[in-house]
Amino acid sequence: MNAKAVADGVVVEVHVKPSSKNDIVTISDEITIETKRPPERGKANAAAIRLLADKLDVQPSNISIVRGSMDKHKLFLIRDLTMAKFSEKLKGSGNVH
Repeated sequence: MNAKAVADGVVVEVHVKPSSKNDIVTISDEITIETKRPPERGKANAAAIRLLADKLDVQPSNISIVRGSMDKHKLFLIRDLTMAKFSEKLKGSGNVH
């Protein structure tokens, strides 16, 4: 998984799959977020932020897209989260609906 600590949190690469059958976060070699929302007017991005926030138990307002807002591979900044806490929240994770 491509994640690194930065001054104000953690930056992580996420693969977002819009217009999917389910809303689900999958953790393996990478974080994959499937969302039912379409890739139009930011709907899929907003859903991906909400799903990631739920998974990490943070407020959606603490997550922003720093690169790739129009791409399937995005970089998310999760503010006010240490790398240790990020890893702890993902440990033992599989799929989250």
